[in-house]
Amino acid sequence: MTEETRAHFAKGYEYFQKQNYPESIKEFSSVIRDDEQTVDTYFFRAAAYFETGKADEALRDYRRVLEIEPGQALAYLNIAMILKSKTRYSEAIENFDLAIARKKDLGAAYYYKSESYFQMKRYTEAVSAMNLYIKHVPGDPNGYLFRGAIFEEMSEHKKAIADFEKVIKMNDKHPVPYYNLGLTYERMGETEKAKDNYRKSADLGLKPAVERLKNFS
Repeated sequence: MTEETRAHFAKGYEYFQKQNYPESIKEFSSVIRDDEQTVDTYFFRAAAYFETGKADEALRDYRRVLEIEPGQALAYLNIAMILKSKTRYSEAIENFDLAIARKKDLGAAYYYKSESYFQMKRYTEAVSAMNLYIKHVPGDPNGYLFRGAIFEEMSEHKKAIADFEKVIKMNDKHPVPYYNLGLTYERMGETEKAKDNYRKSADLGLKPAVERLKNFS
């Protein structure tokens, strides 16, 4: 990479950091004209393309990364994320699996794979994927929060409650698990428990909880 090319890369990165994605794309494209083998350039340009709504161009750049470095787990992950955003869930899952095959502890791949299964209403597989996310990222309350939501869709109320309560133990100032507990108890017909949890959620500033409480007035 020449000094001039490095200068274009530095400028592209600066524009990217400032969220000036069109100018960032121009600078990274200048780099690629001089050097077609630098993986980082394609990564940044792909991200900039995606931020400007050019998903197909982003996919092209991530696939170019795989031509240069076939084992690039993050390229498969980003391809999967784009396909997921286009609601092409089956293809997304295939690419999440390719990312996982190359990096077993890539937590994000398990999380968003679970989300993809959830969107397809394949709840058992969604739970399995989220279990693996929790295994690799046990300290993230979002894993338990989302798994609880999946259990609730499956009418596995006790398992949902256990997960929401786990989130509260991790962070008792998080309004969403209280709200979700309210929903679960309401569906179970346990009105007082539902109201109590909606109140806790509302006290922590969650507006939908305030609206749910109005149903009981």
